Amino acid sequence: MDLHVLHHPLVDHKLTVLRDKNTPSNIFRELVSELVTLEAYEATRNLEVS
Repeated sequence: MDLHVLHHPLVDHKLTVLRDKNTPSNIFRELVSELVTLEAYEATRNLEVS
């Protein structure tokens, strides 16, 4: 299995906020949801659409 690392300023920013211990839990959950959506997009980018 290949490893794909996302290199994007938006992802970097969201990860920085996630890593901050002062980030409130509701913001943390929202950011995780947004990152999962971005990762799903990247994971399916090369799938054929029929």
